[in-house]
Amino acid sequence: LGYIIGGDGRVGCGGGGDGGQSQELELRVTTINLRNKEDWWEDRIPLLAEELAAEGADIVGMQEVSTPEMQLEVLLDAVGDVDPSLAYESELTLKPEPYATLTGEALATVTRFPIAETDKKFLQEGRVASFARLDVGRGNFVDIYNTHLFPDGDGADIRAAQIEDILEMRSEHDDGWPTFFTGDFNGTDDESWYCLV
Repeated sequence: LGYIIGGDGRVGCGGGGDGGQSQELELRVTTINLRNKEDWWEDRIPLLAEELAAEGADIVGMQEVSTPEMQLEVLLDAVGDVDPSLAYESELTLKPEPYATLTGEALATVTRFPIAETDKKFLQEGRVASFARLDVGRGNFVDIYNTHLFPDGDGADIRAAQIEDILEMRSEHDDGWPTFFTGDFNGTDDESWYCLV
């Protein structure tokens, strides 16, 4: 995805309002559910590392990251072994209690840019959404929201309420920067909230 970002926070095809501080920025964004400790996770880590290194993503939203096993650290070390040039910064956002303790699960935002600001919002059914503002240089930023929505096949109304809460969080942080939503949304494109993100 390519953007021209102006220093006044606007995205478009022209210069920003700061006298030439606009920049063209091409980003590779991906999302992946690590599935906690399921499916032979230790065997999957080298495969994931190879794929992430090949992708060369600038921003990765991860879900079901197991903190007791330090999956994020293990995976990023493995990515670094495959391609030492991929220096990632990251932040972890745990589920609300007691879910964080019971499952050890977290969301992670992984990025090649410095993380300037973070926030989180607890959602229904023990879910959480994270926010990170990334410093892409020259006074410009990119916002990333990451989540894992309620999984039940009949839970469209719950997912819609969760999305409304995420959009409320976005409105609190909206300074006009380009925004990406990553996550395991557990829904289909015919659900009422689908086009809101």
